[in-house]
Amino acid sequence: CGEKKEDSYFWFRDDIVNGKSGDSNRILARRILKIYAHIWEKENKTTDNRISIHDLRGAAYMNLNKRGGKNVVDYRYLKYYVWMYQAFIRKEIELINPEIIICGGTYELLKSIVDQETEAKMIDLKHPSYHFMSDEDYVDEFDKKYKEKI
Repeated sequence: CGEKKEDSYFWFRDDIVNGKSGDSNRILARRILKIYAHIWEKENKTTDNRISIHDLRGAAYMNLNKRGGKNVVDYRYLKYYVWMYQAFIRKEIELINPEIIICGGTYELLKSIVDQETEAKMIDLKHPSYHFMSDEDYVDEFDKKYKEKI
């Protein structure tokens, strides 16, 4: 085994810091960081939301579709895939043990396989890489839906 580098905790580090990948990945990474900063600000009752990529050690990212894909999803295939691999998806969620799950367009699908098994607050949002919404509107939408869950 090789030595793990300090900066290798998150695949999207280069997306935020260096802008090395495509627009969709940069949007996704930036929005994950903004939502995490927003939660941090609320929980710590501070307006200092200067969260760095290193502060995201408490966050995780997972795709339901483990095979990868394109920028458009055929939900028939995704639904079948989730049904077929639901035990693995449940196990991954169990291992991560999240407080909050942000479902990027997959709320009903994920709810159908884990709703009774997790205490996490499941938030139904558009996918974080959705282009037709500003970052501020995305975080506002998260905040509105999060408040409904608490």
